[in-house]
Amino acid sequence: MFFLLRTAFWIGLVILLLPIDTGSEDDGPVGVSPWQALSAAQSTVSDISSFCTRNPGACETGGQALRTFGAKARESARLVYEYLDEGASPELPDNTLTTGSTGTLTADDLAPQWVGPIPSQPASTPAFEPEAAKLAPQAPVALPQPKPLNRNA
Repeated sequence: MFFLLRTAFWIGLVILLLPIDTGSEDDGPVGVSPWQALSAAQSTVSDISSFCTRNPGACETGGQALRTFGAKARESARLVYEYLDEGASPELPDNTLTTGSTGTLTADDLAPQWVGPIPSQPASTPAFEPEAAKLAPQAPVALPQPKPLNRNA
């Protein structure tokens, strides 16, 4: 609540201090200077701060209302948290992955598919020879050239 009040105060102060011409107001009252606005804000704050000394019953009632509101907000948040927590997955055993795995992979699926070169092979012999290297080189193929633009048209 105080965040909203502080935000409104600072936004209002910034808007008030912006040097923007609002047009001519010949028939309206003269504008308020920033010093007059600051003085008015200070007197308003001092009046609000002394409100509880003048009306202690109203302050006590307001404090009780704020405490009740806070308790209701806490209880509502707890209920929402419990409601959202009910849809969570049940507790998983310690040996189960928690990444959403449902255990549908077999041992063959989990086995690695490729193993690096064997250290006993000589370094000059490649461990893997691609199919493209086994094919004989072919003659280059002529690619079509783009047509030039007709700039006379």
